[in-house]
Amino acid sequence: MYSLQHRLAENIRSIISHFTPISQDSRFNSDGLISPSEFVDAGDYTTLQFPKWKWRSAEKGFEVPWLPKNKQYLYIQDIASRKRIKDIETTYNCNEYKEWTIAHEINSDNFHNTNYTDTNIQNNSVDIELMSRLRTYDISITYDKYFQIPRMWLYGYNQDGIPLDPKEIVQDIMSEYTEKTITIDPHPCTGISCISIHPCKHSDIFKKIALRNRTPIKHEMAIVILLKFLSSVIPTIELDHTIDVNISL
Repeated sequence: MYSLQHRLAENIRSIISHFTPISQDSRFNSDGLISPSEFVDAGDYTTLQFPKWKWRSAEKGFEVPWLPKNKQYLYIQDIASRKRIKDIETTYNCNEYKEWTIAHEINSDNFHNTNYTDTNIQNNSVDIELMSRLRTYDISITYDKYFQIPRMWLYGYNQDGIPLDPKEIVQDIMSEYTEKTITIDPHPCTGISCISIHPCKHSDIFKKIALRNRTPIKHEMAIVILLKFLSSVIPTIELDHTIDVNISL
């Protein structure tokens, strides 16, 4: 997840991105890429559909000029995770699709309505056990100008509000992704080290989904689509991302 070579590559990409011209033409359906303005459109759509998601400004010294100061990244906090990946990975029903796994109808109801209702909790000892397993995550989405695609970041806490270390967060991630998709990097808007879902394959997924649909997909859907893929990488997180989207996965 982390190496000196990776860190050097990230620094080089950061430098190059500052000199990369911004495309004036939409390339979402043709190449799976979005411009900074399209990222803002996608973020506005996400916050409209899911009010818990909020726009945030970057910390001083971390702002980028290609995004509005008050819309540097998207943020949602206190998303519950009650199971570890080992509890579900052997029975998790999914289809492999290139470098990602596409989940079957994964949404918050799968977790809220299973195993945790009052009728299923028999006594206080079970309740205490569930609480001891409870984790919460803060999730953010930034715009990666080098890859011209949204990028996702995770920061987790245990039941006592103590930050999780990377090894603990890996316990919530599908094992096939922990080496090839997950990295540890400083958050571009805060400087805090976070788990990142690397964006190098995101455009391929967007492009293939666009090719499989009979009609073009609006770029405003980019982040919503990405949230669906997040459910495949970390299916234990109770992220309410479900929306009536006519997209062929």
